[in-house]
Amino acid sequence: MLFLLLVSPTLQFLPAHGQEVGAASVPGEVLVGMSPRAGVGVAQAAISSSGGTITGGIDELNVVIVSVAAGDEDRFIRSVLSQGGGSVAYAERNYQVQLALVPPDPSFAAEQAWHYTLINAPLAWDTTQGVPSVKVAMLDTGIDLDHPDLAVNIWTNPGEVPADGIDNDGNGFIDDVRGWNFRDNNNNVQDEAAGCVGHGTHTSGTVAEVTNGIGGLGVASGVTVMPIKVLGTSLLPCNGSFADIANGVTYAVNNGARVISMSIGCGGAGACPFSAALNAAYTFAETNGVLVVIAAGNDFAVDDWSLYTGTLFEVSAIDQFSTQASYSNFGAGVDITAPGGDDDNADGSLNEPGSNEGVFSTRLDNTYGWLIGTSMATPHVAGCAALLLSVNAALNAVSLRTILSNNAVDLGAPGKDPIFGAGLVNCKAAIDSIKVDGRIPEFPLFDSQRTGDKRVAEGTSQIQDAPLIMIVALIGAFLVVSRKVQLHSRKN
Repeated sequence: MLFLLLVSPTLQFLPAHGQEVGAASVPGEVLVGMSPRAGVGVAQAAISSSGGTITGGIDELNVVIVSVAAGDEDRFIRSVLSQGGGSVAYAERNYQVQLALVPPDPSFAAEQAWHYTLINAPLAWDTTQGVPSVKVAMLDTGIDLDHPDLAVNIWTNPGEVPADGIDNDGNGFIDDVRGWNFRDNNNNVQDEAAGCVGHGTHTSGTVAEVTNGIGGLGVASGVTVMPIKVLGTSLLPCNGSFADIANGVTYAVNNGARVISMSIGCGGAGACPFSAALNAAYTFAETNGVLVVIAAGNDFAVDDWSLYTGTLFEVSAIDQFSTQASYSNFGAGVDITAPGGDDDNADGSLNEPGSNEGVFSTRLDNTYGWLIGTSMATPHVAGCAALLLSVNAALNAVSLRTILSNNAVDLGAPGKDPIFGAGLVNCKAAIDSIKVDGRIPEFPLFDSQRTGDKRVAEGTSQIQDAPLIMIVALIGAFLVVSRKVQLHSRKN
């Protein structure tokens, strides 16, 4: 299979950048970025003569995934950079990622909605609970597709015919009716138990658990969640790779997602290694107006994504008392904070009657339960961003970050700080800031005819001109600056 490759020719040897953090990489896999100026054939010849085989790629990012002998990754990287000359922009290991979860005792069942109260979600619901045209891509372990509190809000690809073995919409994926599994390269996006603990089902519930008389309620119960599986037990215990994430981000953007929620980190005491391929994916999302919300990590150390500042919206975690969770990472990359829960029991469990320590959401097999971690904090912010888009579909990634940051409740040191970022996300204040005289103004929809995307966001009007998008975004930012103006258990 040939890939169209169009990147900058800058030559970089990347494995050493941030490598002292001890992050694991996928054995026998290397990511190679290609430059167009010397021709694809030269780069492919360099890969082959260096002992590598191209097994996949991401056309939009000009990256190929190369298989090499396990243990031979660094030699291959040096060789392909040497032989490829200007045709190879960079080569790097395919680092692993994992859940940003602190596993508690799963025996708890009673709902406590303290986490929605803290972010003023119930008051925001007086304006909107979200609309289906707003899609939030969940890059995670998949979703329990049959869960009664999620099924109606899970994305269905309108351009695909189920099980006909044909790529009906021409997006490069056969039968991706409900999304795609990049960990196993198939269309099975069903969530997993075992090491994955139904993680993606839980985070998806925090975003979009529906109002149906059972269970709980998500931050944006009217929006659509798009399952994109990038973590799984095929890479034990339940991991994924940078290539999986880069593929997932690109797929989300090309299929109309407006927000990407990633409760994922590298683990350990240091930041995730820098990856040019992964950074290209984040930049691709930013350029197309898509907000990437990501977990800061759970090691009480430097935040996982500090080397990727500028294109991500990184979330730390607080407990029910609005203090830093005992596990939450911190650092210059932290942009905002949200409820992730904490465990103050001496026995390390979450099984005290009446406990409100964890975040309550959907679990596998039509059940509900508690989890804690920056994984749980992240979808709160993604949900608030989805509510904003439900009010004003013209907002892009920059304006969403600005509005959410400017209306956060300042915690800790005045102004932005490394523990809480701009402060605690406040859904109602953010929504109120984009109203005009208390009313919801009419805005045209953001144009979702992005690279490789043949579909336009649902609605009757679109913005066709990028400068007009920026004008709308600047107006929104001006209103935020000039007009800066917790659940009563809302059971359904």
